[in-house]
Amino acid sequence: MTIRREFCDSKCRQRFYTAEKQAARAEARKSQKCLFCGGQMGAYGRIYCSEACKVRSGDDMRAKRNKRNCKVCGKRFFPTNEGQVYCGLKCRDDDKRIRWPKVCLVCGITFRPHQVEQVTCSRACKGQMQRTVPDRTCIGCGQVFRPKRAAQTACSKSCAMKARMRKG
Repeated sequence: MTIRREFCDSKCRQRFYTAEKQAARAEARKSQKCLFCGGQMGAYGRIYCSEACKVRSGDDMRAKRNKRNCKVCGKRFFPTNEGQVYCGLKCRDDDKRIRWPKVCLVCGITFRPHQVEQVTCSRACKGQMQRTVPDRTCIGCGQVFRPKRAAQTACSKSCAMKARMRKG
């Protein structure tokens, strides 16, 4: 059963309940312990009693993690997550700018690309790659031939004419 309280006005009621909540929070705070040292808690909503405990706790957690070598500069660092391979943003950005060597798809030479998408070492290899169209079956006579252009479907003009005549 709740006791109904009477107040002189709404502000008086609000002050009473605010003070009651603050007292309950202070009582709850007394039972909370610091996660690092187990000492008495100061402010409400914190997990460490002081900034020093917070810092020491972070150092303790970092010591438990294994150090790694940065992929770019080789410096030892404590990763903040499992997938971290760079010691900082500068090294990450530098690595994205570095063009790692690739092997040309046409001639097999190792080269450093100018563009990320680049797959051939030179314009000549690029042109050769674009010119190489797979063998096709002629729509006129049915023989296998190597087309000179990507759109070519017949081995000769006469086969192309035969195919057009059949279509009607």
